[in-house]
Amino acid sequence: MKKIFSLILLSAILITGESFTSKKAAERYAPGYALTVDGADFVARATGNYNAQLTNNSKTASITLLGEEVRDKQGHVYPSKIQIDYTFKEGMLGEVNVENMSYEYNNQKYNALPGTAFVSVTKMKWSTDKKSFALSADVFCKVQRSFVMEENVPVFVIRGQIQNLQVNAPAL
Repeated sequence: MKKIFSLILLSAILITGESFTSKKAAERYAPGYALTVDGADFVARATGNYNAQLTNNSKTASITLLGEEVRDKQGHVYPSKIQIDYTFKEGMLGEVNVENMSYEYNNQKYNALPGTAFVSVTKMKWSTDKKSFALSADVFCKVQRSFVMEENVPVFVIRGQIQNLQVNAPAL
């Protein structure tokens, strides 16, 4: 009897512990992306944390990831965001052509260094009404602020994953 009780108690502890782990992982990916900038988490806004749509006559997928706002010493509030634009091709998986990638933080804009922006689409699934599709991708980029003497300007590395982000498509 003691063995059965111990086995039931152990099973309950394992199930409870695993449910907390799954919930934590789900919360991390709840906004639809998990990215880092130089190893620090890019923290998504609590609501309205992204905008994704097809633009340029459905030739470009434009994704704006919105992070928490930054307040400077004077009290000015600045958005924190990552912008990704890539050439859209129906059903294409794998590495895609990145047209533009940038990072904005504390009223400073950092643009992708040539040849360092990579987006690899791992999933693209259209909704039944063809008004949007779910996108998953791996992202990597090095960004730098534009300056006359760029060797003294720091380079930031952006990397991470986008999970099931809904990309809106124009009406066909």
